[in-house]
Amino acid sequence: MPRIDIALFCLLASPVIAPAQGALLAELEPGATGSFASRFTSIGSTTVFVGQNRAMGRDLWRTDGSASGTQPIDLFPGAGSAVDTTNLERVGDRALFVGTDGQQWGLWSTDGTRAGSRLLYPLVPGTATPWHSEVSGDGSVAYLMVRSSATADLLLRSDGTSAGTSVVRTIPGSGAGQRLILARGLAYFGVLTTSGTEVWVTDGTAIGTVRLAAFATGWNQTTPVGGRVYFVQGINPTFASLWVTDGTLVGTRTTGVLTNRHVLSIAPRGNDLLVLASPIGGAVELWRVDQNLTATLLATLIPGSASQIPAYSAGYLIAADDQVFVVLGGFNQWKTMWRSNGTAMGTVQFLSPANGVDAWGPYFSVGNSIVFPARDVQNDREPWISDGTTAGTRKLIDVNQGSGSSNPLEFALSADLPRGARMFFVAGDAQFGTEPRVLPLSVLGAAAVVSVSTPCSGGRRIPQLDRVGGQPSIGNAGFGLRLDTGRPNTLSGLLVDLVQGAPIGACPTLLPAVLELFQQTDTVGRATWATPVPNDAALVGLRVYVQGLVQQPGGAVLGVADSSSVSAVLIGR
Repeated sequence: MPRIDIALFCLLASPVIAPAQGALLAELEPGATGSFASRFTSIGSTTVFVGQNRAMGRDLWRTDGSASGTQPIDLFPGAGSAVDTTNLERVGDRALFVGTDGQQWGLWSTDGTRAGSRLLYPLVPGTATPWHSEVSGDGSVAYLMVRSSATADLLLRSDGTSAGTSVVRTIPGSGAGQRLILARGLAYFGVLTTSGTEVWVTDGTAIGTVRLAAFATGWNQTTPVGGRVYFVQGINPTFASLWVTDGTLVGTRTTGVLTNRHVLSIAPRGNDLLVLASPIGGAVELWRVDQNLTATLLATLIPGSASQIPAYSAGYLIAADDQVFVVLGGFNQWKTMWRSNGTAMGTVQFLSPANGVDAWGPYFSVGNSIVFPARDVQNDREPWISDGTTAGTRKLIDVNQGSGSSNPLEFALSADLPRGARMFFVAGDAQFGTEPRVLPLSVLGAAAVVSVSTPCSGGRRIPQLDRVGGQPSIGNAGFGLRLDTGRPNTLSGLLVDLVQGAPIGACPTLLPAVLELFQQTDTVGRATWATPVPNDAALVGLRVYVQGLVQQPGGAVLGVADSSSVSAVLIGR
C-alpha cells in the first residue's frame, strides 16, 4: 500500500489563525435586535446564507469567513422578504433557493453574486409565497417539491442550470412533499393526502416516479444506509415501527425486527443501522440492525419501570462518522449521553445529570464529534462540543459572557474558505443581538474529511474517495484514503495539494498537484493509500486537498480519466 509522509507535506502549509473566542462574523442589523441569519451553505470559496435587516428585508448574503468579506448579495432590492428561509441547497458550484423578484416566486440559483444569480423556473404568479416548498440534493442534483394547487404538488429536478431544470411530474396530494432525501441516484419523498401519507420515489423521469406505499400515519426519520433507506412508520406516542425501502414496490416493507417495540430514533453506523427502541414498560434499548435485517441488542440504557419518563419523549441518536451519540432525557430535563461504535463493548455512557451539562440540540456533526447548544448549572446556554468522552465534553465559547445565554443555532461547516475551514453558527449577546458567528475548526480541534466539489465522470461508474482507519487526527497511524467504484485493473492516482486549484473544463480538479501518486486498481476498482498523521499538535487546524483519478478512455478529465470530488482533509486532535 503506497504511503504518504503527511508530516513533511503539512510542513509546507500555513496554520490557520483563529479569531477571538465567540468572534462576531458581521452585524447585519445594527443594534441589539439581530438579523437571525440561517441556512449557511458552502459553494467553493464562498458561503451564502439568508439574513435580514430593516433596510433590505430577508435576502441572500455571502461571506469568505471574515467581517470585511461578509456582504449582502441583495438580489431583490427593497425591504420586502425575498427569500424562503427554509431552502438553500448546494448543487455544483451554485446554490439553489426559492425566492421572488417582487413579481413572481420561483426556483433560483446563485454563485454568490448578484450578476451570477438567475431564475431557473417560475413557480407562483404574484407575490404570494409558494406553500411549503422543500429543496434537497446530493451536491450534483437537487429536487424541489412545492404546492402547485390545493390538490397537487409539483416535483422539479435541477442541476443548477436553466437547461437542466424541468418538471418531473405533478403529484396529487393535499400538502407539499415531506422529508425529501437522495440516496444512490434516487430521490425519496412523502406526500400528504386526505387519508394520510404516501411514500414516493423518483429517478428524475416521469415514468420513474412511482408511489411505494401509503400509510394512515406519517413516515419519519428517513435514513439512507448501504443503498437502502430506512424510515420510521407511525407517530408518537402511539407506536412507530421500522421499515426499509430499496426504491421498489416489493422492496418497501417492514423490516420484521423489533416488532414489539416502539422505535424512538435511528441513525447510520457504517453499513448498519442503530435503533433506539422502547418495549412496553418504559425501558430504553439500543439495537444494531445489519444489512441482513438481523437485530442485535447492544445495551439497555434505561431499565423498564412505571416511574420512567415516557420513552417517546426521551431519545435521540446522532451519527458522527464512526460513532453514534445517544441523548436521553425529556424536555427541560438534564440529559444522559452515551456513545456507541455499533458493539456492546463500545456502547458507553459518558455524561449524566451529575456532570452539570444539559444538551438541548440541534446536534451538528463535525468529524467524530458533535457540536450542540447546552446549558450548565447556571442555566447558561452556549455552544458545547463532545467527542464522546467526559473529558472531551466542554463549552466551546461563552458568546454572551457571564450568566446570560446566547442560544446558539444554525451550525454549519465550510471547509474551503480562503481563511481556512470554519464553523458558522448564529448566537446572541446583549450588545449585538442574534447575529452570525464564526470559529475556525482549529478551535474545535475537530478532524474531518469534507467534500468541497462534485465528482466528474463520463460514465456510469463515479469514483469516490473515502477515508479509512478513522479520522485525520494527530497520532492516528492508521488513517488512509481509499478510492472506490473506479474502473477495475487500471491506473489510478491520488492528487494531494495545498490549494484547491482551478477546473479543467467543467471538471473540478487538483491537476497539476504537488503530489501525484499512482497505482493499479484491483478487480473491484479500488485503490488505497496509507496517510498516517504524526502526533504533532502543531498540525491541528491544517488543511490539505485530495482527489482521486481513474484512467478512463473518453473520461471527463481531458478525455483520459474520471475523478472523484475534491475533499479537504482537516487535521484535528
